[in-house]
Amino acid sequence: PQAVTDLPGFERRIFQDGRVYIAGQPNEEALKKLKERGVTLIVNFRTLAEVNDRTEVLYDEPAAVAALG
Repeated sequence: PQAVTDLPGFERRIFQDGRVYIAGQPNEEALKKLKERGVTLIVNFRTLAEVNDRTEVLYDEPAAVAALG
């Protein structure tokens, strides 16, 4: 995978391997930028408890992703 350096807003680094991005937790702005790049599917490996814990994920990620279509 190649490091992606022009896409801020991730908890850790972001990489791209072909059509797949691999990254840490994105913020809401990063989700918008991913959509602009044509991303249509996000796979989140956090547990539901982590996703709902606002000390772990500072916003409602499922709602933000749904709003982006």
